[in-house]
Amino acid sequence: MFEFNRSNPFWGIQCGHTKVDIEYPLDPKKYPGSIMPPENEKIPIEYALKGFTIEGAKQMRIANKTGSLEAGKKANLILLSDNCFEVDPFHIKDIEVIYSLFEGSVIVDKMEQ
Repeated sequence: MFEFNRSNPFWGIQCGHTKVDIEYPLDPKKYPGSIMPPENEKIPIEYALKGFTIEGAKQMRIANKTGSLEAGKKANLILLSDNCFEVDPFHIKDIEVIYSLFEGSVIVDKMEQ
């Protein structure tokens, strides 16, 4: 059975940053805090975000068109409900996209009017 929540980038960012599987945490008696060893290999937020943006675009060989905000690239961006750098690391998965622009078209608009 496919676990759709694992396709959510914020789920992946949280798991990589905390090294705790949200759905299947390790036995806390054996692994304090359920943290997957080695604990010192937690992924910093800025690296995880790059992995889902510019680094992902590089892997798909489309970094010249998307993956970062630069003149001449497609207008793809999102506005989030919370700041990834300020939210509790164990609540990154709860961050929501409140506004999304894809190639210049509004895809999601949950902004209060």
